[in-house]
Amino acid sequence: MRRLLDAGVRVYAEEPGLAAHGLDGEGRLLDRVRPPPADEAATRWSTYRMVCFL
Repeated sequence: MRRLLDAGVRVYAEEPGLAAHGLDGEGRLLDRVRPPPADEAATRWSTYRMVCFL
């Protein structure tokens, strides 16, 4: 993950997935990893060159 971030790749983590793994509250994500609004994630995919799931 840090290599991706260091390479300038934008990394998003969806809230439902975070909650399902008990990751809520402060300190749950690495710096520069952002949770997008729940209803916005898939709507942006057409503007990206590539979408990968990790």
